[in-house]
Amino acid sequence: MADRERIGQVLRNLLCNVARYSPPESPIELRVATASDGRVRVEVADHGPGIHPDDLERIFDKFARGRYGHEGSPAGAGLGLYLARRIARAHGSDITVRSKPGAGSTFAFELMGVTGT
Repeated sequence: MADRERIGQVLRNLLCNVARYSPPESPIELRVATASDGRVRVEVADHGPGIHPDDLERIFDKFARGRYGHEGSPAGAGLGLYLARRIARAHGSDITVRSKPGAGSTFAFELMGVTGT
């Protein structure tokens, strides 16, 4: 159960970020899975340059940006991931990131799903 508008904002922020930092024509994946406990896991993954290990937590800070990006990637204000994490936390979740330089990144969060009918 979630605020549709705010979770939509989280998804837009994650999708825009992976699009911004991925090379042109690189695939972007959106995956959704349900667990037996009723939680819903949402993942946004790219095959871009990845995130430098020193930046993995810092990218969630207000006005922070990662150091990688493709040539000509537009600059952002550094608020998207900060706001997305705050929204996820307001829903009792968090945004996690797995990344390896040169091999892409996966951002994920979970929400409590609706059980029964």
